[in-house]
Amino acid sequence: MRSETIMTATALGGPMASVRLRYRKAGFLPTLILLSFALFFLNAFFALTVFDDWGVILLAALVSFLALMTLGVSPLLTDHILGDYQLELRQGWYFRARVPLSNVRTMQLVDRGPMRTGVFFELRGDALYVTTQRKDLMLLTLKERQRFGFALGKNASRIYFDTIDRDVAIKRLVDKALTPSNPGLRS
Repeated sequence: MRSETIMTATALGGPMASVRLRYRKAGFLPTLILLSFALFFLNAFFALTVFDDWGVILLAALVSFLALMTLGVSPLLTDHILGDYQLELRQGWYFRARVPLSNVRTMQLVDRGPMRTGVFFELRGDALYVTTQRKDLMLLTLKERQRFGFALGKNASRIYFDTIDRDVAIKRLVDKALTPSNPGLRS
């Protein structure tokens, strides 16, 4: 599996290697296509029936374009990033969660996850899901509950996520002295 290494500068001026962890993007294509058609027809309907002012029509088209870029295109442009000190989970421009590696207690591989994919959390539980598939997920159990502003301020102590570069993520997380919950994680 291929992964990219990103070089960034630390506060001390030295390079720090971060690994880009890709996730599956195919699930976002139907959303992009449906959203494109829906916004096109909605704008056409309002332009032909309700609005007479070109300024209002252009404003509605601009808002629709921004919604399409944020919800439809941006998930195709982002990946998770695993650095030396934190894991940054991203799904488009609308969701970003930073998890300090010092707060991770265990890592576990999960064969089957929930039927639903996307960014969501348990209403009565303490789990946050950032998934694009239903199987082969990774579960991070945190030492202390963490608040996630991009998830409506939800506190969570368990985080489920997936990545195409699963082997790279496991190796990097184990190298950072995390305790795997699965005995077969250490190579």
